[in-house]
Amino acid sequence: MINFLKNKRSKIKENSYIRLRQVVESYILPEARYINIGDLSYNDCEYILDKVTNKGYSLSTIKKVYDALNGCLRWAVEKDDLLKSPMKGLEKPTKGNEIIKPPKEMQPFTKDECEFIVTEAKRRYSTGRDVYRLGWLLILILATGLRAGEALALLWKDVDITAKTLLVWETTVISEKKTSKKGARKYTTKVAERTKTSTSNREIGLNDTAVEALIELKKITGNFERVAATQTGGLVTHRNILKSFHNVLRKIELQQRGLHSLRHTFASRLFESGVDVAIISSLLGHSSVQVTIDTYIKIIEEQKRKAIQVIDFLNSGNKE
Repeated sequence: MINFLKNKRSKIKENSYIRLRQVVESYILPEARYINIGDLSYNDCEYILDKVTNKGYSLSTIKKVYDALNGCLRWAVEKDDLLKSPMKGLEKPTKGNEIIKPPKEMQPFTKDECEFIVTEAKRRYSTGRDVYRLGWLLILILATGLRAGEALALLWKDVDITAKTLLVWETTVISEKKTSKKGARKYTTKVAERTKTSTSNREIGLNDTAVEALIELKKITGNFERVAATQTGGLVTHRNILKSFHNVLRKIELQQRGLHSLRHTFASRLFESGVDVAIISSLLGHSSVQVTIDTYIKIIEEQKRKAIQVIDFLNSGNKE
């Protein structure tokens, strides 16, 4: 958002720029300051708009928040930082259009689709070389619910394969710098000073799939500082891991989605297994349980409907 404001400053009138900056600083940055732009999801955008709506701000203010957020993401697409804006499918607020349908790319993968993704992500050539050098990182995200930025920043010293735990305390963000007098800009990935929120700093227990993924990644990047490292030990960019993910989806003929879909799938499977929302919130590193509830309200409502059927079944059994 900061880079977006810098870009806009020379293109719009000063009064318009001041109003835009006020909207960004007051309503968007408090919620999205530490989110890698590549990790910003449909749910994040919807949450920002819902928050200003629920606080009773005028429709005019809500529209300004929508326009600022949408403008920033469209600009990121134009700059090739995003393949597709997560705002797609999120209607501009108007009087009476409170119901907003989520786009298909934010739907969780099914169990069968997850199996296809895992099988393809760890595929090797006949020579034994991995088709996707960091394909196992995609599997790790799916098995832990890590944000993509958190996975890219993960240090080997914070991974304990024996104890089946890892610590999350850093994330990565996209930075921008001017590279020529004509204004050309270069976007790079760098480690942020801290994670998205204080609750994002957490210890995560590892299941067998996550452990297997880390063991395989250790063979590839174990000589470097970070779990996700380039062949020379550098920081892997969000764009590169997203490209690998899209290649996996293309190979198994699944619709292109953002990396956040892996995290979304992890959370959805937990809900479907009956895990308590407070535990899920803790695993995801959300700032509060309410954020988790707001994000996955449709899944929660579906679980309620299933619970009612269970009660119906028990009552029928008592009658017999």
